[in-house]
Amino acid sequence: TWRKSFPVPYAKILKRDLTGKGVLVYKKTPLKIVYIYTYLIFLPLYKENEELPQEIPGKGKEVRVKLFYEPSNPVEKFWIEFTEFDEQYNSKSVVRWIR
Repeated sequence: TWRKSFPVPYAKILKRDLTGKGVLVYKKTPLKIVYIYTYLIFLPLYKENEELPQEIPGKGKEVRVKLFYEPSNPVEKFWIEFTEFDEQYNSKSVVRWIR
């Protein structure tokens, strides 16, 4: 899933399960449920060297990542987003947390 979305690799996972509650079962629409898990990763800074990305040692930043799983999607069951975890605050759409 990572390689499909982003052309460069992350360096390491710094923290898993940012909320400490586990996987969020979230209702996107009345018929569509997704599972969301959060990570904090270190994404290195890259420079281009002969059209290939080259990591700059010691430089980069921490990025929050959401991993989505949608079992009902026949084409793309997993995808990743770099955003805040706003879904946890939408109590109408939160189905439950799975530990």
